Amino acid sequence: MTKQTVHFRSQCLDLARRQHGVVARYQLAELGVPAETITYGLRSNFLFRVFTGVYSVGRPGISEHGLWMACVLASGRGAALAGRTAAIVWGFQNRPQSPVCVVRPGSEGRKEWARLKAHGHNSRARLATSRCRWLEDEHITRFQGIPILQLEPLLLQLAGQMSGESFQYAFWEADRKKGLNDRRLERCVELSRGLKGGADFRESVDCRLPHIQDALSLLEVLLMDLCRREHLPPPEVNRNEQGHLVDFRWSDRRLAVEVDGYEFHRGHGSFERDAERDNDLRAAGWTVLRFTYRMLRYRPDYVKATILKALGSGATENLAGIMVK
Repeated sequence: MTKQTVHFRSQCLDLARRQHGVVARYQLAELGVPAETITYGLRSNFLFRVFTGVYSVGRPGISEHGLWMACVLASGRGAALAGRTAAIVWGFQNRPQSPVCVVRPGSEGRKEWARLKAHGHNSRARLATSRCRWLEDEHITRFQGIPILQLEPLLLQLAGQMSGESFQYAFWEADRKKGLNDRRLERCVELSRGLKGGADFRESVDCRLPHIQDALSLLEVLLMDLCRREHLPPPEVNRNEQGHLVDFRWSDRRLAVEVDGYEFHRGHGSFERDAERDNDLRAAGWTVLRFTYRMLRYRPDYVKATILKALGSGATENLAGIMVK
């Protein structure tokens, strides 16, 4: 092996270590690597094509992070993970998702299938690069070294890609799990004028729920939003009472509300813990109400009326005063 080959391999490995095992042809060219040396790397099975101009170094396979990085590199300078892919990476959307979504400045999009399979994927992933005319450098951060849209501009993009209700749920989950930055939200509100989904984005920003990070699930957020929309007295969320964590409580009225979703209330053990909590609260003089997802989603008037009845006449009079104003 020649000294030049050793140096070339060292350059590739050093760069790949910082980029989840992948490198771009333009990066190697900037390091002074000749085109014929890159061709040699491909022929000698040291480099393996992932996309045109993007290679896996040393092995014919990549990790999921390597796939994401390869997609960004293949999309050119200034590109970043975006759309539902970025929402998955940030943790407020569910898997699986294909294609891998990337945005870049300029007017050119790109679609291409990966030539190597990524670990954890049942099939080769597809890259879909779209243009974004309002994309700025400040909108991009990094996740484990991979360029990705900040949460706030990502939500602005998603507002133009999702239905109103689906987007609202995504907005809540991003705010609940990650917390949104007020300054960046204000900047994105300014950018939203004239964009598809801009009105939905502005409405979600205007109706942000205080203390949403206290909620442990989207189901709890639905009840928080119902209280906001219907001007119900604000409850305390996920507080300890009688040795149990209570979803919602109005301490002055000794009212506790539990919301039942499958993910948190499944199995015999959960059923018995729920029953024990309800019994302990009732024995201590509390009223306990339970509502399901279907009640919150399709029968909000019933939920509202039941809570108001349990809160008593004082709460109903306060609500009437609010509505008169």
